[in-house]
Amino acid sequence: MAEKEKRTILDMRVAGKQYKEISAQLGIDVSALKMFVHRQKHNDVKQCVQCKKVLPKDARKPQRFCSDKCRKRVTQPRVYIIPSQAVLSVVFELAALFFRKVRSAVSSYIAQGLMREYEVYDPSNTR
Repeated sequence: MAEKEKRTILDMRVAGKQYKEISAQLGIDVSALKMFVHRQKHNDVKQCVQCKKVLPKDARKPQRFCSDKCRKRVTQPRVYIIPSQAVLSVVFELAALFFRKVRSAVSSYIAQGLMREYEVYDPSNTR
């Protein structure tokens, strides 16, 4: 098999095609395809991190991506555009919930402190 055929076979397998489909398309025996793919699995075939294409072995240094397009998709930060009204409504709801919790905790703490500090004399309570 030529190198181009080998790459085509591996790309088709990565894409999810079955052996029968590949053999019909390329005119290669199914058993030969299975044997080739099996050997390649144990041959450390390098694939692109993004699109899973087979990378060439003749590179000077080990590659992770097949193209700049794939590299940029993985390495550049993603920017999500969220409507400002939705963000503000969520922030305000969370802030309101937080301040309700804090207010109740602070008010009970203050009330307990004041009750301890300014105890009213109760004659029935003898120590």
